[in-house]
Amino acid sequence: MIIYRIGQPPSNAKFMWISRISSEPSTRRECDLCGAFIIDFHSDIEVCIESQSKPRPDLVFCGGQPLFILSDRMRAGIESIVGSTPASRVHIRNARRGLATTQNYWWIDGQSLPKAKYAFAESGLVDVWFCRECGCRHDDIEKSCLAGSTQDVIVESSYGNAQLFVTDLSPCVFFATGRLAEHLAQADYVGVRLVSVATASTRIDPRLGP
Repeated sequence: MIIYRIGQPPSNAKFMWISRISSEPSTRRECDLCGAFIIDFHSDIEVCIESQSKPRPDLVFCGGQPLFILSDRMRAGIESIVGSTPASRVHIRNARRGLATTQNYWWIDGQSLPKAKYAFAESGLVDVWFCRECGCRHDDIEKSCLAGSTQDVIVESSYGNAQLFVTDLSPCVFFATGRLAEHLAQADYVGVRLVSVATASTRIDPRLGP
């Protein structure tokens, strides 16, 4: 079965993108055990855009925080297949001119979606471990860069029957399969790039995972 990672094209600079989130996060803390800085949002947010003159894409890049922000029509297309999603409104503003667009945008909370297992070793991530306190993922960045893999690999069937899901790689990286994958491949969404994902029959190390 085809699985896609839902992302943006390398040329996303030609589209409107978000420079910062002006809303206060629901959670802002540093983990006492691993030192990870944790920022979470759980409701409507307000953001500032980098440029008001650039085209409005259906999937919006956010430099300040890796949130999955999408247009009204893309959300509607996804929900026509998978049903209701844990989505909250995104109010887009220009720092000088106030409300920047009348088009509705939403962000989907990946922490509320089904979570598949990411095949870390097969994907080139080295010495992966999860903090037992906060659940944040860590790896040896230098060794992972030297490994040089750019292929996403997901543990076969770990996503169950879900058509929209995240993995233990990140709650902000979204994947699609089944009818949703077919819909995204055929739709004319602006600023959306689909990357094929491999699967592996990997034995899960019980030491991995929060």
